[in-house]
Amino acid sequence: MLSAHKTQNSPTMEPDRIGKAPRFYLPLMCKICGDVARGFNFDVITCLSCKAFFRRNAFRLSSIRCCQRKNYCKITKETRSYCPACRLKKCYAFGMNSNLIQSVSKRETSSHVSKESMIEKQTKIQLSTPRPIGLLQNDSSMLSHDQWNLLSNIIRSYDKQNVIKEVRCILESKSSLPAKLRLKPADTIDLMSKPLENIVLLMGNSPHFCALSSNAHRAVVSHNLILTGGLDGYFVARETDQLNNIHYMIASGALYGSDFMAQCAKDNERLEPNGNLIKIMLFVLIFSSNCSVVVFNGQEDINIMSSTSELIHIQDIYLAILWKYLIYLYGYNQAIVHFSAMVKSVLDMLRRVEDLSKNDTLERIITRVVTHAERSLVIED
Repeated sequence: MLSAHKTQNSPTMEPDRIGKAPRFYLPLMCKICGDVARGFNFDVITCLSCKAFFRRNAFRLSSIRCCQRKNYCKITKETRSYCPACRLKKCYAFGMNSNLIQSVSKRETSSHVSKESMIEKQTKIQLSTPRPIGLLQNDSSMLSHDQWNLLSNIIRSYDKQNVIKEVRCILESKSSLPAKLRLKPADTIDLMSKPLENIVLLMGNSPHFCALSSNAHRAVVSHNLILTGGLDGYFVARETDQLNNIHYMIASGALYGSDFMAQCAKDNERLEPNGNLIKIMLFVLIFSSNCSVVVFNGQEDINIMSSTSELIHIQDIYLAILWKYLIYLYGYNQAIVHFSAMVKSVLDMLRRVEDLSKNDTLERIITRVVTHAERSLVIED
């Protein structure tokens, strides 16, 4: 992991903190929001939510929306998602140390520079001209120029859609309304559709997708859209703190069930922290031969089923970029760990999609989304 922090899995309390009743151990409380804490994180006792929030936002002071209430918002478990500015201010006020986020990264960078210095000294006599130093010359990655360009295009294409900003604006505008007018179940359907619409746009703007046959187009939309949109939904939810928005969770619980939403929140905590890796994984899934639960009903067009060979070649292109970029970021051993965790997140989402398919109302909504996607992408016979 690029971030580093102090974690105390089994925190103990000093005698002067527990007074004269050493037999009673009160649960640790998060210093930021008052939720149940999970040890020391960045030098302060915090919950997992505040830990993740600080890690994401500690270096984004200039991009965080200013407080609308004169910087006096009360940060609690229920209100912590309302004002990022006051929440981050409280994190720093209680001593959360942003330097710990970068400590591992700095050690790895220092080690990498030392190795390059040794190599440079060893080869200085042999080479007529020095090798250029930069990202494209990182031997542990071996990403070609074309692969770096495609990687940059993936990230640029995703960011251009602004789905995260759009969802954040919806949540903020709805949360600012009077209680009776805040998020309703119908609003959660709209929020659910945003990541799906985002994937449709990514497909339509992809040269690889446009080069596919119409049969392959239908296969991608029919088999891969929902799972890929679901994973994007997890990513968007994390970036917008969606699953910590009490109004959203109440409205979603009424539609999907509270147990389902609790499981989604649990899955989301395990999501890969590097957003760029998730963006690449979305394209790996888009060009999969099948990312849906297989249910044979005798109605699948054999022409759609035979499009696998077209997709495998394209998926290999994106999978190679993902793997090499993982090695570039984390080294070989940690690349395996991160890749395995990403596959686990995909399997978690596949399970959630299967659960949703058992709800007739949601199944009809999903069918409409797929039909609309086919029309918007001009998939013709």
